[in-house]
Amino acid sequence: MDFYKSINRYSEIKNQEWMIEQLKFDYNFLFDVVKSILIHPIDAKTEKVKYDRKNRGIFHCENSTVETMLSYPRLEKYLAERKLPLKTIPNDRAVLSCDHHALLFASLVRYLGNSIRVRTGYSKYVVDGLTVPHWVTEVFDVDECKWYIVDPERQYKNVERNSFLFAAEVWKEHMETGRAYSSYSGFSGRHGLKYALLCDLNCIFKNELLSYEWRLKAHNRKKPVVAATSYERLSDVDKETINLIAKMMLNPDEYMNELWELYRKVVEDQDIQVSGYAEYVI
Repeated sequence: MDFYKSINRYSEIKNQEWMIEQLKFDYNFLFDVVKSILIHPIDAKTEKVKYDRKNRGIFHCENSTVETMLSYPRLEKYLAERKLPLKTIPNDRAVLSCDHHALLFASLVRYLGNSIRVRTGYSKYVVDGLTVPHWVTEVFDVDECKWYIVDPERQYKNVERNSFLFAAEVWKEHMETGRAYSSYSGFSGRHGLKYALLCDLNCIFKNELLSYEWRLKAHNRKKPVVAATSYERLSDVDKETINLIAKMMLNPDEYMNELWELYRKVVEDQDIQVSGYAEYVI
């Protein structure tokens, strides 16, 4: 579990290191810290926050690391006070989604020396009666030797296991029954489910928001073929890769090294280096 305690490029805090000294492992406190920095688009609408809704997707892509989130200009005056949680008003928080909430929360927990990972899937509890795309975190309980789902965006300390479906579980059900799910990150149908699966694979290897960097030209990144191409148009070899990833991701802890070998075939070498998992391969 040491891998999930370590900091890498996505979760690193560099210019606001004073924050690390004020952290404490208290969920309510950490939720408040996250919410003093970020606001979800749905809450932003409720609070009548003014922001560029037309370019929200670009803003999401630009903020693929904790460091870029903390560089949001409207936060500067609050960060200068060096007090957590920040004493922000809704209009000055960065309007970012559940995935950014999850990464920021994971960063804080890692700096406290705890094992945590971000996860991608579908929630049954965010919208009554619907199963919708959502990101959460898993925090490892050393005493019970068990992962607990914690949702920093909705501020839930222990999400019931049957109320959240990981991406691989959704993929399995869809492939076996044909059940349709809501579009994921703008991609509908099987292409969206495949993209969710690959995002969860990124999360398992701590390249949490890499998918945003695939989508914004300014990052100068290459989107993997298996991500860019619809499932139906993939070669038989690439289809087999996706199906094998999905099967192993049903129990990622059991297949970490095997998943790592597949992951190395999917992403660029620099992503392999950023992940840092190579140091932990048995």
